[in-house]
Amino acid sequence: MVDEKSPEKNPKKQKVSFLSRIFVPVGTVVGVRYIKDGASLIKNVASRLLTPMKSEHNETFEEAATRLRLTEAQLETQQKDYFWQSMLFFGISLALILFSLYRLYLLEIVAGLLGLFLSGVSLSYAFRANFWYFQIKNRKLGCTFAEWWAGEIKTNENKKPQKNT
Repeated sequence: MVDEKSPEKNPKKQKVSFLSRIFVPVGTVVGVRYIKDGASLIKNVASRLLTPMKSEHNETFEEAATRLRLTEAQLETQQKDYFWQSMLFFGISLALILFSLYRLYLLEIVAGLLGLFLSGVSLSYAFRANFWYFQIKNRKLGCTFAEWWAGEIKTNENKKPQKNT
């Protein structure tokens, strides 16, 4: 009777098991399963970050102001506050960028990269405050990035009429 695991019957199978027992199994050491799990986690987080959330309330700026009982004076004060907040954070980010460039010039890489990271955070706060200022100024909720970048709200009156030929 011939044993199924004998080298005469199945030499190829014997070599694979010999290699996997003697040498380190590559799939386990590299952690292919963990790499796949990490990649899918990064993909899910990125998709949640880059996909805009849908608003629960579909209301206009005036409806929101009346719901929150905001007066015109409060809106103007908040608009000014957001403007100055955006200028403050923008100034802080410029100072951090200059500091980071100086640190990188001195070859202090960690301090320079940390300063650049913090300037990015400061710029994001500046953008957020300026975006809120823009929405209050234009009296529209849910403005897009393109509208903020252009500095104006696109309405039907602002669009150029199409020519029919």
